[in-house]
Amino acid sequence: MPIVTEYDGLIKISRNPYYETRLGSAYLGNSLTLMGELPDESVDLICTSPPFALVST
Repeated sequence: MPIVTEYDGLIKISRNPYYETRLGSAYLGNSLTLMGELPDESVDLICTSPPFALVST
């Protein structure tokens, strides 16, 4: 898990995945900020409400 620190009432979040499995990665943060940091044409799918723990059944 990333290191989350509080500084003057603001939360600074690492850009490392918050949670990761072989099925995918979950990131903690503002989606507009995080998506702005991605290279163009580097994402095939965005799941906005992932199942808990990114597990398959």
